[in-house]
Amino acid sequence: MRLGVDTTSIDDGPSGARARLEGLLPALLDHDDGILLTLFLPAGCERPVVPEGSRVRHVATPLRPGRPVRRWLRGRMWPGLVAGDGSDVFLTDYHPVLASPPTLVTIHDLRSLHGIGSRLRAGYFRWRMPALLRRAAGVIVPSRTVATEVAGRLGADPGRIHVVPNAPSPNLSPDGPKEDLGEPYVLHLGPDVPRKNLDVLRLSPVPVVLAGRAPLRASPPFRPVGPVDEDRRARLIRGAAAVVMPALCEGFGLPVVEAFAGGTPVIASRAGALPEVVGDAGALLDPDDAGAWCDAIRAVLGNPDEGREARLARAARYTWSAAANALVGILRVRHARR
Repeated sequence: MRLGVDTTSIDDGPSGARARLEGLLPALLDHDDGILLTLFLPAGCERPVVPEGSRVRHVATPLRPGRPVRRWLRGRMWPGLVAGDGSDVFLTDYHPVLASPPTLVTIHDLRSLHGIGSRLRAGYFRWRMPALLRRAAGVIVPSRTVATEVAGRLGADPGRIHVVPNAPSPNLSPDGPKEDLGEPYVLHLGPDVPRKNLDVLRLSPVPVVLAGRAPLRASPPFRPVGPVDEDRRARLIRGAAAVVMPALCEGFGLPVVEAFAGGTPVIASRAGALPEVVGDAGALLDPDDAGAWCDAIRAVLGNPDEGREARLARAARYTWSAAANALVGILRVRHARR
């Protein structure tokens, strides 16, 4: 079976969508040796999510990474691109949805419908996405929270919505070197954008290390380190007093399970899918209560090992192997129906 994968929304920098494909697609190849991949690459791509090889083919496109609305407006070339590839199933992020081969649409979150982002993007999700999802062979989401929202707010058939969770790198564990910054710190992984709600951390009693794309705030207590590779990401996680995630909306929250895999405490907001992913293995707080965030950080500083076994057990529930197994089942059903 050949799976065509649209990666044109992903640039060469770090992102949650990139991390998902970098984990999921190699696990898919390991899980089923009958799977072949065609990756449709964005213009100027220098770092494909999976290298080309005997079972992985790259197809260059003139499309540049962009938000769903822009990709939709310039997407008329997709049927011609995919028609010559021979894919049995096509996997895409939000758009395009093709008549042939069957398309599985990945929806990471619905933050636009929570008032986060532009009105144009919100309108696209409200008025265009329901029609696209009716044409799709299935919808892939990373959590039950997003599955419920996609069914309720976009009208998708619940029977065609499939949860394929994210997972930490299999190389991430509590064992290994820790980042030493000379003092205790908490860690935020990801961009400094309004939906990440970093202002609520302004009272932190220790530095808040920001590992993500520029621009990043640099005034105390914030300490930017910029984008980091996988090795330093692991060191930062292990060395942190806690990983903090005060986001206003998350469809999954990959840094949460990365922290659990590293044995590190998690303090997260009670928003989106974060309660589902965190469970009882971390602290869940009101995303607007800066005092509560300060108190929670002080608490983990005083007892960093409390709950460690629960965190590791929670991390063990999320693996790329299990995610690949779930996706293979969906692919086989869609392929059989062609």
